[in-house]
Amino acid sequence: MGLTFGLKMRNSRQQSLWRFVCVLTLAALSACASMPPVSTRTAPPNLEKEVYDPFEGFNRAMYSVNDGLDRAVIGPVARGYQAVTPRPIRQGVRNFSNNLGEPISFVNELLQFDLHDAGRAFSRFFINSTVGIGGLVDVAAQTPELAHQAEDFGQTFGTYNVPAGPYLVIPLLGPTNFRDLAGRAGDLAINPLTWSEFEGDSAFRAGTGVFGGLDTRARAEETLENIRNSADPYVSLRNLYNQDRETDIHEDSDPFEDLPEFE
Repeated sequence: MGLTFGLKMRNSRQQSLWRFVCVLTLAALSACASMPPVSTRTAPPNLEKEVYDPFEGFNRAMYSVNDGLDRAVIGPVARGYQAVTPRPIRQGVRNFSNNLGEPISFVNELLQFDLHDAGRAFSRFFINSTVGIGGLVDVAAQTPELAHQAEDFGQTFGTYNVPAGPYLVIPLLGPTNFRDLAGRAGDLAINPLTWSEFEGDSAFRAGTGVFGGLDTRARAEETLENIRNSADPYVSLRNLYNQDRETDIHEDSDPFEDLPEFE
């Protein structure tokens, strides 16, 4: 009996580890598909910091690998997905992925002491998970105050003035830095799909990661082409990633501005 119990515990730990590795792999595939940031915002001049890039030789090689993979496989598949999949289905996939991110946003808003936006994330998750059929329909977005706004641990670390560290280009994962790479681990741990168990959970995670990644990659087509047509695509991507992240971190510079004033 003791041996049987021990084997069950061991198998349980192995299954949990396997699920974690599976989700991590899917996260990498999804991130690869979204290598160029979808956002085309330009950071204010005071946020344009020089990027610390001590591994530029390695990073340029990895950029070439990712770019070649995108040209040969991911890009064509993403365009095919966009061409054959009806818009309502693509929007449903996008809504579902966004809804899975709401618990991540909720935790990070709390850590940033932004109670207003934490309430927004909680409300969005509750409304869309129930009335919105598990998040497939973004019912909450019908209220302007409940529009989607993603937050992650990389942004939270930035608000605590954690240095970004060296810039990195990782195979499949694409552009990042030490701070954001650590943040992704925290985001992954909070994602509801990471540890949930149900019949066919592995296939469901695979489908969510792949189709969500393809949708994001398809929407980044124009940004990617602008990067590729620049004088130095590597530097353009590096600067765009850095500016986009700095803007995300500093967009809510005063987390207490929405709190009531006491005199």
